[in-house]
Amino acid sequence: AIPPTVTPAPTLTPTPEISPAGAGRGACVDFVHNGSFETLDEWQFGKTKLRGGYSGLYAQTGQRSVWLGNINALSQNIKSYSSIRQRVQLPASPHTTATLSFWYYPISDREPGDYQEFIVLDGNTVNVIKRLWRVNRNDHAWVQQRIDLTPYLGRAIYLYFNVYNNGGTGRAAMYLDTVSLTLCGPERAAATPAPIANATQPPAPTAPAPTATATAGVTPTATNIPVIPSQTPLPTQSFNNVQPLPPTPTPITTSADKAAAQKKKTNLRIFLYLLIPIVLIILIAIAIWLYKVMKREKAKRDSPIIR
Repeated sequence: AIPPTVTPAPTLTPTPEISPAGAGRGACVDFVHNGSFETLDEWQFGKTKLRGGYSGLYAQTGQRSVWLGNINALSQNIKSYSSIRQRVQLPASPHTTATLSFWYYPISDREPGDYQEFIVLDGNTVNVIKRLWRVNRNDHAWVQQRIDLTPYLGRAIYLYFNVYNNGGTGRAAMYLDTVSLTLCGPERAAATPAPIANATQPPAPTAPAPTATATAGVTPTATNIPVIPSQTPLPTQSFNNVQPLPPTPTPITTSADKAAAQKKKTNLRIFLYLLIPIVLIILIAIAIWLYKVMKREKAKRDSPIIR
């Protein structure tokens, strides 16, 4: 007989779900130029005795960084600032946050009075507005530092990095790299999600059960099912016949052992009896010698001086 054809249930196309727009910060802009010091643009080095410079020895990103301070341990340790700065004009709007980020590689002998620091300077007068960060670290590894500069939105400022050496016995320095001043905002509000339509799926049609048709003259053959022999359970092990451990034998002391121990004690007494007189004789001899020495010295002091 030919089995009946089953008609599949129709596939429903689901209504797409509208995801709400993610809330969070708005567009962000970096206001620092040449933050990885790959070119000679935008930055100004301070004209001091320990003037900084560009270095290809250490770099957090790119090929170069800036070094400040007394970076050469063999050079003369002098009292000096070592600085670099960049002027930025921060708009008052539409941004609502300003975050300074930089990586520094500090090197220091931890001399009191030496330090690495960051200061905000006025963009017009170059006067100090506020010192926001000062440390004296010797990590010998790149460390990231973030500072909030939101209060300075709408102003022109200088980003001023400096290392100071007081001219003592220790030295301080740092490498500077990957400087950024990110302005973000305003905050985006989350969108309200649209309602999702509920699609009702029609019931799948029920296929009629196929009817088996017997063929004339064919005798069904029974299939022999093998019989699994029953398993004999394992014998249970008994621990009743386990013999206990024999007791620890007690050592037996013989008369020969007692005699040997007594002989050792006797020999020790004899040795002490002989040692004590010898020690006394030595002490008496030392006392007599000291007495004679003292008597001889006294005789020298009492003898008349020959002029």
